[in-house]
Amino acid sequence: MFRSTTVQLVLVLVAFTLAACAPAQAGSNVNGPSPTLTAIAATKLPAPNVLRDMQVASVKVQIGVGSPIPVDAFISAELPDACAQLAEVKVTRQDFLFEIALRATPGMREECFRDTLPFRMYVPLNMVNLPEGTYTINVNGAITTFTWPSEPTITPEPIMTVPAEWETYRNEAIRFEVDYPQGWIVDKSGDTDILWSEKPGGPGNDGVPANVVKIDIVTEPNTTLTLEELLARQKQIIADSNGKVLLEEAITLPSGLPTVRMGVSGFGESIALLAVIEGHPLILVGYGDLARFDDVAHTLRAVQQ
Repeated sequence: MFRSTTVQLVLVLVAFTLAACAPAQAGSNVNGPSPTLTAIAATKLPAPNVLRDMQVASVKVQIGVGSPIPVDAFISAELPDACAQLAEVKVTRQDFLFEIALRATPGMREECFRDTLPFRMYVPLNMVNLPEGTYTINVNGAITTFTWPSEPTITPEPIMTVPAEWETYRNEAIRFEVDYPQGWIVDKSGDTDILWSEKPGGPGNDGVPANVVKIDIVTEPNTTLTLEELLARQKQIIADSNGKVLLEEAITLPSGLPTVRMGVSGFGESIALLAVIEGHPLILVGYGDLARFDDVAHTLRAVQQ
């Protein structure tokens, strides 16, 4: 998971009509009408490369189990618009105060500004060799406290085990695997393959009934992007098509692969999991039964050569 003045760009067109400025003609009225001013409504757009502080709704502390003991700040925030990107996460500590600054790069197109975008992330806190006491966390004005040391607030997640009867989809172009339940159908068609729990026979989201899972596996072996660039591109595509990003989460899968999970609405609701493997974009898009989509998507892993 990812410096500040806001500049208003105001375009005003002024046209002056002065009879005195025109060449003198017989019968012309030198005491003509007053100048006419025509103004185009101001359009407020952020200046390029200007970072904006993110609005933070809440921050909670999660203390886990391990050595050293993991301590994370779980932050619920909002990106300023649908095309904005998390640009800076800065953590500083002074005595018993942690300050976390979150800043975003705003979108630059008017269609991006229809709404803000919910965003959730974890920020790890280094508590190694810190003294006992009550610590405060301030994230862009949202504040919480916790006592250190403290009992775990979360239990460790069990290591994900894939049922023995599950099958494995493997992509050799950018070398990754994903597991799926036995009996599912795989439609292969070049750079976009499709996993079906069963072929649908009636209407639903994107033509997929609520009890059926459809997963589009989109690969781009001839494209090189970072995860941040892939995310920015997809958000722009969604904005251009009048869709809406409902939620954005930075997630590290059990395999250790960093991803971004997006909830999207447009022609029905879907979940997209974005990843980059060896520099190549990979997107899993789920329709229908989205809970079962997550079960499958979380098995995504890169394959070593």
